Amino acid sequence: MATSGDSQEPRFYAWKAEPGQRGTFSILITCLMTMTLCVWTAIQLNLPEYQRESRQKWRKFGWLFIALLAPEMVAFTAFTQYQEAQRISTL
Repeated sequence: MATSGDSQEPRFYAWKAEPGQRGTFSILITCLMTMTLCVWTAIQLNLPEYQRESRQKWRKFGWLFIALLAPEMVAFTAFTQYQEAQRISTL
């Protein structure tokens, strides 16, 4: 229990510089790179009709962007594709 002389208020830190310690930028860029690489390897797109390889890469970059900003959209799309596959398989 804190006494009247001990005020334990939360500390908020601003941007930390790099040279002397691990700074804010290195933490943010490491997290972003890790998330990007994980999502990139997890994205498995459906096979499209014949498309140029560059077009397929741009398609994957689009899904990467969506997955980083709104992962629930990827999960929703996968769910709707699953439902569609179930519907087609019962015909």
